[in-house]
Amino acid sequence: MTGSYSFPDSYTMVTEDAQGRPLEGVANETWPCWRFLALMYLRRVRANGSVFDPTPETVANIAAVASWLTGGGRPWLLMSGNCGCGKTTMLFALQRYFAEVLRYGFVRDALGITSLMPGLRVVNAKDIIEALDKRDGGDAFGRLCSEPLLGLDDVGVEGAEQQRYGNVVTPLSDLLESRYERRLLTVMTTNLSAEMVGRRYGERTADRLSEMAKVVYFRNGSFR
Repeated sequence: MTGSYSFPDSYTMVTEDAQGRPLEGVANETWPCWRFLALMYLRRVRANGSVFDPTPETVANIAAVASWLTGGGRPWLLMSGNCGCGKTTMLFALQRYFAEVLRYGFVRDALGITSLMPGLRVVNAKDIIEALDKRDGGDAFGRLCSEPLLGLDDVGVEGAEQQRYGNVVTPLSDLLESRYERRLLTVMTTNLSAEMVGRRYGERTADRLSEMAKVVYFRNGSFR
């Protein structure tokens, strides 16, 4: 951190910059988005009953995600890191970010988000298996495939392959393939590296991630 800066603790602090310049490591063009996302992150940490520690790594993580939000580039985000390093906290901060943007248009992003879209739906990767098991003709899995904004937490905890009626299915790979074809915004967290994800789910999935996803590595230690 630089100087005596404190994270924004209210919407007023987001819109009124006391220092008049971004923090070191935060680009000018992403500064408004960074401040708003930082507020969402701080609130999520407090909602979890945790004490917020604004480390330089946390500043860098928020800056990387803000850059993805404002860059107008790849529609997928893969957040990778060890257990307890803030990936899931960031995922739910993004859920709140999208809710506020969709409701108020508070901060504009460059990912083609419109006010007609629902918010970011967040599910655990294991929920993909449960969606397949529902006797609803595939409707639950189909909704995951077509959700305009989808967050997948803990990619890698579910089995890469599943047996269904004597057939081998690949739920996550199939889900990502469907979302790839639709070019739908997808946010993922995982304890695996991007290379490990590719090896686990196969060459096609690896290619999709390489083309579609911005990868952010959370290099800080565990907050737990």
